[in-house]
Amino acid sequence: NAEYMGNPRVSQVKMKRSRTFEDSLGAPPVRIVIPGDHVGYLIGKGGATMRGVTSETGAGVHVDEVPLENGSKVLTITGPPERREAALERILNMLRKVFKITDDSLPCSVVAFIPGEFAALVIGARGKMVQDINRQSGADVQVAQQRTGQTDRPVTVTGTCRQIVHAVHLIHDVIETHLVKRQRAAGSRDPRDRPVDREHDGRDREY
Repeated sequence: NAEYMGNPRVSQVKMKRSRTFEDSLGAPPVRIVIPGDHVGYLIGKGGATMRGVTSETGAGVHVDEVPLENGSKVLTITGPPERREAALERILNMLRKVFKITDDSLPCSVVAFIPGEFAALVIGARGKMVQDINRQSGADVQVAQQRTGQTDRPVTVTGTCRQIVHAVHLIHDVIETHLVKRQRAAGSRDPRDRPVDREHDGRDREY
C-alpha cells in the first residue's frame, strides 16, 4: 500500500500570492498538502531548508501559515515548469525520508490542489485526459468530487517520486496549454516565451 503524505479530505485553501510566472499566464501554482507534524522539518531552522530548495532550484516556495481542518498545511511552488518540478522532486524526496520510504520503487501518495474550474479539463471527456496522464506518467491520478462551498479540487497522486512529479507536470501542462490558447485567441503573447529573471521569480517568499 502507498504511504499517504497528506490527507485528501481537506477544506478550501486560501493563500497569498506575489507576481510570478503563473500570474503572467493566469495559471495556478503547484500546491501540495504537507502533514502538519512534518512542516517544521521541511521548513528547517529559520527557513534554512526551504531557502536551500529555492537557491538550488530557482523556484519560489511558500508554506501557508493557516492550517487546514486536519492540521496539515499547503506548500506552494511557483516558477517556470522546470523549476517547479525540480523543487517538487526535492520536497517529495524529503517527505519520503520522513516516512522512511527508502526504496525508490515503492509508491507513496500526495494530495495536490487545482482550482475547481480546471478540473473538467484535467479529467477530460469520459476521463480520457486523466487516463492519458496516468499512462504517460505511470502514476495514478484521482480527481476528487466537488464539495459544497469548495472552490479548489483535491487531486490524489500515487506513484514513485518521479512518477508523481511527471503527473503533476502533465496536470499543469494541460491547464497552462488551455490558458495559452485562450490568451492567443485574445491576441496576447505566450508568457512562456518570455525570459524569466531568476532572482525576481522567487523574490517574495515566506517561511
